[in-house]
Amino acid sequence: MKKHYKILLLLCVLFLFSACAQDPGPTVIDLCDGEREFLDIPGDADILFTAGMYGDDLNDPAEIYAMDVDSRTVYRISCSNYSGPSCFYAGPHASPDRKRIVVMRGCADTSGDGMVNFRDRTSVWVIDVRQDTAVEVTGFNSVNSPEWSLQDRIVFAANLPGALNTDIYVMDSDGTNIINLTDSSDFFENDPGWSHDGQRIVYNKGAFTTPAGMDEGTFIAALGDLWVMNADGTDKTKVVSFGGNEACEEYSDNFCKGLPADPAFLPGDEGIVFEQLLSVEENQGSGCWNIFSASREGPDRNITNLTDHPTAYQVIPHASERGIIFHETDTARPFYGLVLTDLDGTGRTEIIDNSNWSYYLGSAAWLPK
Repeated sequence: MKKHYKILLLLCVLFLFSACAQDPGPTVIDLCDGEREFLDIPGDADILFTAGMYGDDLNDPAEIYAMDVDSRTVYRISCSNYSGPSCFYAGPHASPDRKRIVVMRGCADTSGDGMVNFRDRTSVWVIDVRQDTAVEVTGFNSVNSPEWSLQDRIVFAANLPGALNTDIYVMDSDGTNIINLTDSSDFFENDPGWSHDGQRIVYNKGAFTTPAGMDEGTFIAALGDLWVMNADGTDKTKVVSFGGNEACEEYSDNFCKGLPADPAFLPGDEGIVFEQLLSVEENQGSGCWNIFSASREGPDRNITNLTDHPTAYQVIPHASERGIIFHETDTARPFYGLVLTDLDGTGRTEIIDNSNWSYYLGSAAWLPK
């Protein structure tokens, strides 16, 4: 359940509450000159993320950026919107050699609102920044959560045209040899993430439902659990159970209260980190999501609320030895930015505080070293 589209909507609300920002922000190095669409990832960069830092409008399409977390230096990586809006990016992950990026990219106004942004349909693209090329993986209606393993394989979720459910797919690094690992018409499988050793995939598996009190079929919401399977699709095991009411009496947007989502492996691969929808009133109805950890041996072992925040919308965590990075919005503070914590949830650092700025900010992922 990647929530890139909700991040922008929450930012629009946040500006209604913002005070003057004290944080001068990171140093942004933008070398786009119209000659290349993609630039190299600098060796000192720690994370990839998406943002509209080049523009001054919340609806500007997001580009790919890299960041040195310690120096707070940000480097623009994609130049697709150098001379005018043309492509929107979300969820970038780099290859082990940092020369390629797999990402969700949309370059057409499929929503019909006159602009290219988070509302438009995206597909999986494999970008070679050294060769300045981008290759689209075609044949799917919508895509979710592409991620590159340290063993040079790519996993993503997608559905076929005309289908509501999604499945988990793996493919070679050039976008070929696509294999469906779940192949289920009765459930959705979303949010896949690789273990660090490349042997397992964690993902969300669930069903769509009509919330209690609604006419059947008039509104669809998601409830589901977190699962782990081997990289070839075998040995599927539930590790975290849905924590809400099966009737979905409380929901935020299209998510039932209690839904765990966006899982990622912790270093060592014995545990996972994820977010869960705890309540639905906060953040103008987008709810309160906190970051949790759990054992991958489940079900429901050693579940810990790492952030334990009463009002924040904290989503899309990604872990490395450096810690856990995630996106946070909190209209009660207000705050809108990227946050880094230690692996146990302590040591909070707000590495990008965008609470009073006028650009879209997406999620982040650690770069391989």
